[in-house]
Amino acid sequence: MTSRVIILGAGFSIPAGIPQQNQILKSIFNIKLADLSHLDTAIPDDIELFKKFYQYFVKKDNYFEIHLEDIYTSIDKAIVRQRNIGVFDASLLLYIRESLDRLIGYVINREIKSDDIEKYKEKLSFFFDKKKKIKFISLNWDFLLEKVLLEMNFKIDYEIPLKFTEDIKGKGIAVLKPHGSLNWKLCPICEKIFAFFENEIWHCKNCHGIYSNEVSLMNELIKKRIIIKERLIPLLVTPTFLKSNFVPQLNLIMQFFYEYLIEADELHFIGYSLPLSDHDIRSVLLSAKSVNPHVNVSVILKSKNKTEIKRLQNNYRSIYTENNIQFSFKGF
Repeated sequence: MTSRVIILGAGFSIPAGIPQQNQILKSIFNIKLADLSHLDTAIPDDIELFKKFYQYFVKKDNYFEIHLEDIYTSIDKAIVRQRNIGVFDASLLLYIRESLDRLIGYVINREIKSDDIEKYKEKLSFFFDKKKKIKFISLNWDFLLEKVLLEMNFKIDYEIPLKFTEDIKGKGIAVLKPHGSLNWKLCPICEKIFAFFENEIWHCKNCHGIYSNEVSLMNELIKKRIIIKERLIPLLVTPTFLKSNFVPQLNLIMQFFYEYLIEADELHFIGYSLPLSDHDIRSVLLSAKSVNPHVNVSVILKSKNKTEIKRLQNNYRSIYTENNIQFSFKGF
């Protein structure tokens, strides 16, 4: 059986209304507290903390022109070096980083509607073939793809050890997420990963007892204004120039990524521009290409600008040969 690998970028999710990276900050500042549900317990505090940091971090006349890469890189650099950003020390910056992760998750996932799921089901059905084994690699944080596949009666296999919070039945289908996912949460004590689709999880049941058994210690710390938060941590590879896979499962994903590529007969890139700045992804593609040089490649992007189309084509032709690649710029 031949293998068809489908690699998704941001352009796959944009038709569903999910904001592009350069619009995420505006979306965060437009969150209305009245729209929050009783499940969004952390979001009001996250908004307040991040706004205080952001207003301190940027100039008023340049409010939304700063890039997420600059914010995350500045925070990560200060945390690694145990330095401050102004009055914000490294311990507080950890909380700010987690708050930003949760806020991004909120603004992205609130845009996914049931009508979008139905439209995507129809579009994705085109790629399924009984004679071909289908595997997905999503470079997006959102889990739109997974919601569509669940509606198509598939059971998601992330190819890494993790615990699902819901019982899903169906035929297994592989979905790799090298950049993590907004429906993954990491326990900071046991490092177990939890995955959810509808019912978000906040605590690790196995480690909850550790907090419960240390109430007196935690109360003493609170008296000293040291706050302990039990919540699970969002598991995202954020756009920082200090990238490091601090979770072993993410390194395992990259290994499977490489194996998918060298075994593939077809590669289909949807909504991914393959930018030169994506060093990790490009290096895996290049390594796999040396082993599997005759793989057929199709690229689906959306653009009418001739200069941009030329740039996008060059991004791909720097890895794949002219004879093995086809482009469509009509969008997904």
